[in-house]
Amino acid sequence: MELQRLETAWDVDRHIVLNGEKLVIIRFSSFEHPPQELLETMIGGGDAKRTKGEPADGPTAAPRRGSNLAAYSQHYTQTLRMDALLAELAPKVRKYAVIYLVDTNRVTEFHQLYELGHEKDPFAVMFFYRNKHIRVEVGTGNNNKINFYAFEGVDDFLPIVDAAYRAGKVGRTMANSEKKFSTVSLVR
Repeated sequence: MELQRLETAWDVDRHIVLNGEKLVIIRFSSFEHPPQELLETMIGGGDAKRTKGEPADGPTAAPRRGSNLAAYSQHYTQTLRMDALLAELAPKVRKYAVIYLVDTNRVTEFHQLYELGHEKDPFAVMFFYRNKHIRVEVGTGNNNKINFYAFEGVDDFLPIVDAAYRAGKVGRTMANSEKKFSTVSLVR
């Protein structure tokens, strides 16, 4: 199943507000494009219109200063894995949840609000219900977003989604998942 991409901050806000009785799951990431495109852009083979040293604009934008291609490649792979998991999850939760993808290179308005765009996080999956951010405690210490990939399959992620939906349905903004990932915080 192909997941819908939201291209502007207005789209993101609109979908969070308009999906009133459904859980809105949004995957934010700045690592959506393959490192090969990045490498070509950094070498200068990507866009003939740019002058040397001028940053690319859009999907092939060079990483922030201090990052390296190996880390970018690892984050890109983890983002692809999360996207595949979310695509597999979408048909199972379609009655009570919708899933969207956001490229934070294009939609930068939420970086400060949701603490996005860090080089250490490959992606951030966040939950919203009735225009409220639903935080989920999964044992990592960060209950604002899921920013790791430690799932063996949809069955590992589904309890997190269900906990967020149940909390939102009864008006709470904090949920506890029965599935815990405390070892992930030790690895990071």
